[in-house]
Amino acid sequence: TYTYDPVNRLTTAASSHASNKLGETLTYDKMGNIQSLARGNYGSLAYTYDGNRLSSVSGFKTGSFGYDANGNTTTDGTRNLTITYNELNLPSQVTGNGTATYTYDATGNKIRSVQAGTTRDYIAGIQYTNGTIDFIQTEEGRAVRNTDGTYRYEYDLKDHLGNTRVSTDAAGNVIQEDEYYAFGLNAPVYAAGTKNKYLYNGKEIQDVLTDQYDYGARFYDPLLGRWNAVDPLAEKFYLFSPYNYGLNNPMIMVDPDGRATSPIYDTNGDFLGTDDQGLKGQAIVMNKSNFTQGMNHDEAVKNSTYKEGDPNYGFISEKAALKYANHYIGLKNRPDYDGKLTLSEANEWYRTGGGKPLFVDASKIDLTPVYEGDLSVGDSKYVNFASPANANFETGLVYGTIKLTLVDGSRVRLGGDNGVLDIYDFDYQKGRTGRNVATWMGKTVAGEGAGYTIYNYGMSHLKKKPQ
Repeated sequence: TYTYDPVNRLTTAASSHASNKLGETLTYDKMGNIQSLARGNYGSLAYTYDGNRLSSVSGFKTGSFGYDANGNTTTDGTRNLTITYNELNLPSQVTGNGTATYTYDATGNKIRSVQAGTTRDYIAGIQYTNGTIDFIQTEEGRAVRNTDGTYRYEYDLKDHLGNTRVSTDAAGNVIQEDEYYAFGLNAPVYAAGTKNKYLYNGKEIQDVLTDQYDYGARFYDPLLGRWNAVDPLAEKFYLFSPYNYGLNNPMIMVDPDGRATSPIYDTNGDFLGTDDQGLKGQAIVMNKSNFTQGMNHDEAVKNSTYKEGDPNYGFISEKAALKYANHYIGLKNRPDYDGKLTLSEANEWYRTGGGKPLFVDASKIDLTPVYEGDLSVGDSKYVNFASPANANFETGLVYGTIKLTLVDGSRVRLGGDNGVLDIYDFDYQKGRTGRNVATWMGKTVAGEGAGYTIYNYGMSHLKKKPQ
């Protein structure tokens, strides 16, 4: 069972295990830095800070921390680690329980690690060990190489956070089982054979970094419940510590790669919509008069009302900040959180959404059978994707007719003014017999509810015409 403070930060996680083995109790400062953590059979930790930087901890682990000018943790006295970073603020060498070196491509993807004479190469989910394929990682599990060069498949069972709970062989026999504390510390139950290291949120655990996880943009330390580096987008988000994980609500929040994008709220704590990057991540606060749905992200950041030292983080009052927090924590449960909308999700929102709008990512809407070359730059065209002539029922049954405007090359702006893409309702319209028949059929499926506006953000893209 879990309890939370007024801004939805996890305060207790009570375990059903004997002695509350997996339980955690936490307190925080206003920026979301953990001040104290009591964890199951481990004991307690007390945190000391210099600004948002963790300077030391004491308790079941004791030690001090050092940082470089970019805010990366360079020394960790609790584990006797020394960490060197590259130009992308990613660990290039770690010295502690041995030494490991890491190599990345230009976009920050890890492509090689070397430790104790073992070289591991990472290529699109395929992991090589000293030049030989070790395993191939997939969404469902992995194909592991046998000593005779054949492969066996292992299947992963995951929870709602993407944590790998159980791995089985093809016959359903359990070969690994893992449990987790609320903030991700691994509690192994059982392992046989080649251990699966893709665990919390499906991320790879690092041996030399003593069980930290590689999220891509930075590394996460589940022992402390913090990132070891500043959010790469920290200068754009002022409301929270740049080291906090998942707004300190790890039971529903998942940071897929250690970075963030942004929903937008007004100074009263009311949700306004999105910039051109969507719903996920930390929020931007601005005056309502400065907001335009789908606005450029950098422009949104410029209009932020946050000022350093403001105890309400850009909101007009603490009450407004709490109003924002209570709404924000529920974004993950919305059907549009991933930027996509299916017919069943659209109908469910019609029944239960109370007429409130949804926001979808234009780049995730398939515009087939409209292709490159079908529009000229600057031209607009209305396309009914539910008609036999343009049959694309995945798009058409949700959005119906969409206005397409070619911006350049293959980039297309969808919808009309202020990002409006569609009004999702089942109202009859005079003189539109075909639509009204479809509306009657759709209404039968959807049931009773309230119509709502669907906005879009970003750009869609036309595919190349098949040869």
